[in-house]
Amino acid sequence: MKIDTKTKIVLGAVELYNEHGFSNVSFLKIAERLSLSPGNLTYHYPKKDDLMSAIYLYFQAELMKSLPLEVTAITLSSLHDQMAGFFTLQKNLKFFYSDLVDIVRAYPKIGEQHTQHIDNQISRMQAVITELVRTGHVNESKSPDTYLLLSHQLWQTASFWLSRCIVRGMNHDLAEFREYSWSLVYPHLTDIGKTELAALINIQKFT
Repeated sequence: MKIDTKTKIVLGAVELYNEHGFSNVSFLKIAERLSLSPGNLTYHYPKKDDLMSAIYLYFQAELMKSLPLEVTAITLSSLHDQMAGFFTLQKNLKFFYSDLVDIVRAYPKIGEQHTQHIDNQISRMQAVITELVRTGHVNESKSPDTYLLLSHQLWQTASFWLSRCIVRGMNHDLAEFREYSWSLVYPHLTDIGKTELAALINIQKFT
């Protein structure tokens, strides 16, 4: 399928940002990578703000592809699969997760959008946990804050996993990411949930 010029620019910019970091790529470098004249590039995206807004929309669309199921269709197995989808997203948009602080500082509008995005993701995680309680995979909580805190922990683990790997010089490993994430959930699982999780991952180190 033929890709239009605006989409080519977004994909080319993402590629360069992943390779060199968000702060080290100019419009000229993007134009050179895509064999475009600087004027052609600025015709489609007059300012870097315009390009970054388009990239952020691309990020949101790609994220939703990694979370395809309705909350009511969620199972531990589907969550396990979604972790792989999110992991791939992080690799494909490496710069966004590694340079997030610089991006939101440079582009306050994107910062506002991302704040709302974070709230939505944490709310979705709470809804997923509520559904798993309903299906008997997660224990009911005695405190209304327990699963709100768990949702924040899961969001933080997912969002800053790549940065953690880069800072510590570690491999970006899917199995480790899954294991760490499930270790946060495991204490809240019912016997049914633990049995289902045992079919997906070695849970012995959690017990």
